[in-house]
Amino acid sequence: MVLPRKLADSSELAAWRLQRMDRQNSVSVACLNRLGRIEEKRLAKSTGRTMRVQLRIVAGSLRGRKLSCEVSESLRPAPQMVREALFSILGTGVPDRPFYDLFAGTGAVGMEAISRGAASVTLVERDTRQAGAIRKYLDQFKVADRAEVVRGDVYRWGEAWPGVMEPVNIFLGPPFADFQTKMDQLVRLVTDLQKKTVPGSVIILQTEGDVAEDAFPGKWDVRRYGRNKLRFWEHEHDRA
Repeated sequence: MVLPRKLADSSELAAWRLQRMDRQNSVSVACLNRLGRIEEKRLAKSTGRTMRVQLRIVAGSLRGRKLSCEVSESLRPAPQMVREALFSILGTGVPDRPFYDLFAGTGAVGMEAISRGAASVTLVERDTRQAGAIRKYLDQFKVADRAEVVRGDVYRWGEAWPGVMEPVNIFLGPPFADFQTKMDQLVRLVTDLQKKTVPGSVIILQTEGDVAEDAFPGKWDVRRYGRNKLRFWEHEHDRA
């Protein structure tokens, strides 16, 4: 996929630097991952398979603000490295453009978009407690007027969403179990969103593990960050 030039220039260089750092530090990252898994197992035994972590907003007007959340098998927020890569690649395509954070979880991705100047942010999350926590942080950070939290099922929301007549960024971070148990629904959701967006829009899908490269329709630019992958699809302008 060829990203719009305004997204690809400096942002592609930043993403290349991140990937280069990943390769240079592969041994250290592997060791840290092993240590992290050992620590996670130790904490999980003592906390009922959950552990409390803090997520830091990386850049923008909310830079340095932290969100506290409990990580479990059902809630695994995008690591900071993945969020950094995501917004480095989108680059200047974030400010003044609507952003949708679907399967929002902690809301960290959506709040990063707010911090970086998105025109508006819609966060869709099914879990009542998580949706409430997102609203709490939006109020605490004094940005509630720039965001809408929708407490509901993303698949149903996608069916009802009418689309908008301007380019948007849509990030999907489904529970990883959905790739096993709801793959058909997920493919329909992505296909529907592709049809409802206008040229210039970008859809980003976070996956983990072995998801087939051709599982979703269209041409996707796939970037790997450890065990996570970011898949970028751009609604290209029609060629005359």
